[in-house]
Amino acid sequence: MERRLAAIFALDMVGYSRLMDIDEAGTLHRQRVHRAELIDPTIEKFNGRIVKLMGDGMLVEFASVVDAVGCAVAIQPAMVEREADVSEDRRIQYRIGINLGDIVIEGDDILGHGVNIAARLEGLAQPGGVVISGTAYDHLKTNVDVNYESLGDVQVKNIEDPVRAYRVLAEGEVAVAPPKPKRRWPVVPTAAAVLLALLVGGAWWWTERPEFVPADSAKMQHALDKPSIAVLAFDNRTGDPEQENVSDGISEDIISTLARLPDVVVIARNSSFSYKGKAADVRQIAEDLSVQYVVEGSLQSFGDDVRITAQLIDALSGHHVWSQKFDRPRAEFFTVRDEITFRIIQELNAKLVEGTTYASSSNSFKTLDAWLLARKAASHSWLFNKADNQIALDLLDRILKIEPDSVWANSRVSQWNAREIVFGWTDDREAAVQTAAEYAEKAIALDPTAPDGYDAMAFLRFNQGRIEEAIELQEQALDLAPGDSDLLTLLALYFQKDGQPDRAIETFERAVRTDRLAAAWAWENYGESMIMAGRYEESIPIYFEALKTGKGFMVTEIHLGLAIAYDHLGQDDKAQDAIRAAIESNPLLTIPYLRNFQRYKDQEYKNRWLAKLKRLGVPEE
Repeated sequence: MERRLAAIFALDMVGYSRLMDIDEAGTLHRQRVHRAELIDPTIEKFNGRIVKLMGDGMLVEFASVVDAVGCAVAIQPAMVEREADVSEDRRIQYRIGINLGDIVIEGDDILGHGVNIAARLEGLAQPGGVVISGTAYDHLKTNVDVNYESLGDVQVKNIEDPVRAYRVLAEGEVAVAPPKPKRRWPVVPTAAAVLLALLVGGAWWWTERPEFVPADSAKMQHALDKPSIAVLAFDNRTGDPEQENVSDGISEDIISTLARLPDVVVIARNSSFSYKGKAADVRQIAEDLSVQYVVEGSLQSFGDDVRITAQLIDALSGHHVWSQKFDRPRAEFFTVRDEITFRIIQELNAKLVEGTTYASSSNSFKTLDAWLLARKAASHSWLFNKADNQIALDLLDRILKIEPDSVWANSRVSQWNAREIVFGWTDDREAAVQTAAEYAEKAIALDPTAPDGYDAMAFLRFNQGRIEEAIELQEQALDLAPGDSDLLTLLALYFQKDGQPDRAIETFERAVRTDRLAAAWAWENYGESMIMAGRYEESIPIYFEALKTGKGFMVTEIHLGLAIAYDHLGQDDKAQDAIRAAIESNPLLTIPYLRNFQRYKDQEYKNRWLAKLKRLGVPEE
């Protein structure tokens, strides 16, 4: 890993979203002109290197902090002159933050603590102003003729220790001279002091006011006791419906990696994707899902190039925390996805599970062809029928010819073969078990830090009736991806079938915190856990939640659960109605079928459950 000391210059446009909303074309045009005529030439003059561009700013590296400050001091007064004839509400202004610190080199990009501090200092600057770090100030004392005002030790977001900061007060050209002493305000009469405070306060409010109406945490169902985030489906702006899988895939991969953060609540795909195709109201989404942060993005393509945009929004403050546009060759698709994920993790000040990196998500592929096939295979697997499951397995064969060491593909071969056993889609159960075990073992061996192999093996062991093993394996998977809702719902299912309803309920509640639109099978088993715990009345609204999305045999199971709940509550008419609905949904429903299908460690409980259903009207044959 290459490191070096550098001056990092972070520039950001004040009120970018507001200006774009008022006059998008005019703002973009003036910004391009300012860059072409002033900003880029000035950076070049002071020997700077533009590292990356965002829609509303840029990150620049300088070998000398003298050059970095000289460049900033040249740009800011020139911008005042260039925008003098523009009305105040449309005026383009920049904030600049400068830090001298250690950076990490990654290709053409720079990362690290030194970069983070520069970005935070930029946020402290006034519109048209410059703020520098104490390390930068120490190197400028005898080299630049600039006035400063000390801001003291400032605590900034996501930086553990306070940062010593200085506000640059001088305008004009750079010259060799020591800095001026800190400016002190003279004593003024009380009325004047009040007026000054009002003016300063009004200016602060104007620059710091929310960009949109903030979300109200009081309207959220769950307390925000830890960082919480929803990644919305990225918008497909390519004009090609076939690219929908690609734009969705970016979001899903980000969710998958964020789910490996141990101290962050990550909303599951089912719930965050429910807003797809709708005008995004960040405030409403945050309140619906009980989250502080929302990620939005889009995908465009231009021949062999792609443009991916992403932005992280703090719904409670009403501000955009970070936004960036990536114009890259299609071959760098994965690099962009990982950069976006890494920036989000940085902003959340979060850490991955020990031993993993932001780029080591088990969804990662080496080739775009394999990743696209994986997206297609997953879309078929979600349909839960024999024909589509076989199509998905055939696509996995193609993926493994391209990337035989893909953890994702190997684990899915295991899971989808095990599914064939569960639903009776195979005539050779023994061969399916052997295949499922072989591929799950291979996935674990390929990457012991990925949850997928353990999850696949747990699913197989559960369907073999080895429930205690399934629980142990699923807990291993969850240790590696604590925020993964799918892993949680399966663990809850295993607890339930193991005769531990209280642990099942607790785990289901954790799962639906991140996935209020969880699959019907999750809600159905949540309801059955309530019945096992004797909480019959509480089970009923849960079963009705399952009915909203239930299909096929799941509808049958939901009605059977409702029948048992109503029977325990002495509501015989409703119990009989539920049994009739179960038989109507599956005319082939019989007690022997249920006996073969259901997995319970406690056979006595299973026999009592079957006897009750038989008494309520489920036929023996």
